[in-house]
Amino acid sequence: MALQMEKHAPTFWMALSKLLSPSDEQLHLQARKRTEYRKREGKSVVDTAAMELDGIAEGEDEATEVETREDVLERQRVARVRMKQVVCVSIIMNNRNLHCNTLQTLVGVFLHACNAPESVLNFASHIGVSNSPSTNDTTITSLSEDSTTVVRESTTKGESGFSYDNVDINLKHSFSSVEHPTVSLIHMTSRMSFPLQHLKPGDLDCASELWRRSDLNPHRKPEDKY
Repeated sequence: MALQMEKHAPTFWMALSKLLSPSDEQLHLQARKRTEYRKREGKSVVDTAAMELDGIAEGEDEATEVETREDVLERQRVARVRMKQVVCVSIIMNNRNLHCNTLQTLVGVFLHACNAPESVLNFASHIGVSNSPSTNDTTITSLSEDSTTVVRESTTKGESGFSYDNVDINLKHSFSSVEHPTVSLIHMTSRMSFPLQHLKPGDLDCASELWRRSDLNPHRKPEDKY
């Protein structure tokens, strides 16, 4: 996303980079403070965690910068500035054209996956970094329908396996009374479909014939017996 924005609006992208990047004086002051803190506390620079795709090490924050190499800190600062640039450009584009909502859709789906409360969804929508809650619901419904179609089509080819898992959920917020007894423990079974990488098309064409003649098939016809 950042590469596309930089490609189509290089001048504006560079201007945002200048505005969002810390000044040289601020960077020099922060580096001097880290050096003084290391000497005072006897800390040394250590290897940081593996860099993520966005250039920021997982779990890194300002409190741990004193033990991070300067070159790593520089890559992290550049990555943070690029993320801020993407947010700024996305808000401006979405304000001019509601169909330019790639970032807003990603944030909305992420908040839905995190089960964020409605107040958070409304706040993110009002500041322009997410779609409205109703749009997010429509997106999730569309993605669910598309994934259902993909799973249904892939499983009919006989090249997928299934995994089942029993889940017990205790609804602690449920209250039981004499007039309205409730069961707080709910038993559910989830199913996951996954492709069988070692199979080739046609390897399991016999599966439907085996099931048609199987003793476990409740719809088996008498003439289908072996």
